[in-house]
Amino acid sequence: MRGRKLVLCLTLIIIIFTSNLLIGTISYKVMEERVYGSRIDDINALVEQVANRIDDKIVEKKNLLESISNNEDLIYYIENKDRNNIINSLRSYKKIYEEIEELYLGNEDKDMYLSSGDPLPEGYDPTGRVWYKGALVERDTFYEDTYIDIIGSNIIHTISIPMKTKGTNIIGMDIKLNNMEDILRHIQNGETSYMFLVDGNGKILIHPNKEVIGRDILKEEFAHEVMDSDAAVVSYVFNDENKIVVYRTLKSGFKLVFMAREQDLSNVDKETFIIIIGSIILVTILLCTILIKFLFKDNNDYGTFINDHKDDKLKVKLEKLKTYRLNNAITEEEYNRKRASIIDEYEI
Repeated sequence: MRGRKLVLCLTLIIIIFTSNLLIGTISYKVMEERVYGSRIDDINALVEQVANRIDDKIVEKKNLLESISNNEDLIYYIENKDRNNIINSLRSYKKIYEEIEELYLGNEDKDMYLSSGDPLPEGYDPTGRVWYKGALVERDTFYEDTYIDIIGSNIIHTISIPMKTKGTNIIGMDIKLNNMEDILRHIQNGETSYMFLVDGNGKILIHPNKEVIGRDILKEEFAHEVMDSDAAVVSYVFNDENKIVVYRTLKSGFKLVFMAREQDLSNVDKETFIIIIGSIILVTILLCTILIKFLFKDNNDYGTFINDHKDDKLKVKLEKLKTYRLNNAITEEEYNRKRASIIDEYEI
């Protein structure tokens, strides 16, 4: 009877441990999914926050240009074709705002004024330029494609707007986006997750890897979905690794992109894993203790069932040794010596 209980006890212990292990595995998987979902939500919030910061920077420059275009003194100089004062006014703004790379003005008479005062090539026609024609068509703020200044290695973004003057006068401003690079640099987490900025045509403007700046991302698998919609989360495979792309379209038409390895977003930290395994072990020990007490309480065997099990094994070995002696398989002396050795082995 006691042997059956022992077998039953061991069987139930295995079942309990296996069940707890299964529950723990399922719990871990559920936790992984929750961690993944939570981190995606966090990344979405982060991308939106950074996008708003960059938008605020662009809007700040837009408001600055609008303010310049409404300057009454500048309007007066323009309408009186006072070239020197027009250039001096533009130059004064450039001195105040160091992020302004260049400030310029063009009109329907093909006159062109630069804050730098640099001479223009003969026959230069501002009315054929994108910044001029874009603002003229929009009759409002126009954002031109961003480019990399080869000489200064600055990322330049052009904004232009019609002025409220007699005749057609378009004022444009080249602004440096390098301060936005500082914003994105703090988001980078090694090589596994980082944020970068692309223009409306898919050209990379800001990236932690300087070598890829200016590269066209439209060759990448995820790029067309990024360029065709305003915001989304995209999964794709790159170099046998699952990647996650979270992006937002800015007011300027730029795309802010966050990229990370999928496995980094679903990994449960080691402390949590240890807690799960420890909980499984503790629950298993607790249930097994309760089970043993329940199975052996009626026979008063709980405190001695392990010793009884040893006694059973001792009796079996002694009976077997006795059989050997009766059959003269061993001598009396050898029998006595082995019997003493077996008893010493199982002595409690």
